[in-house]
Amino acid sequence: MTRPLSLARFLNQALYLYLVPVICLVCSYLILGENLTAWSAAGTFLVLFGLILSQLDSSSLKKRIRKASEIS
Repeated sequence: MTRPLSLARFLNQALYLYLVPVICLVCSYLILGENLTAWSAAGTFLVLFGLILSQLDSSSLKKRIRKASEIS
């Protein structure tokens, strides 16, 4: 296996590790009937938002920021 391919697999696995708390939260709600709180919803939002941000291409994000600053 080539090095870039093995690195890509490692990064994908790392992303799934960040989803473990969210999956546990959903399973505890569905299986155990636990209550969802505002703190757990906020934590879930932060985890998902962080995953989305980590997957954005930084060069395209920089272009969007430049365009937005040119407009204003």
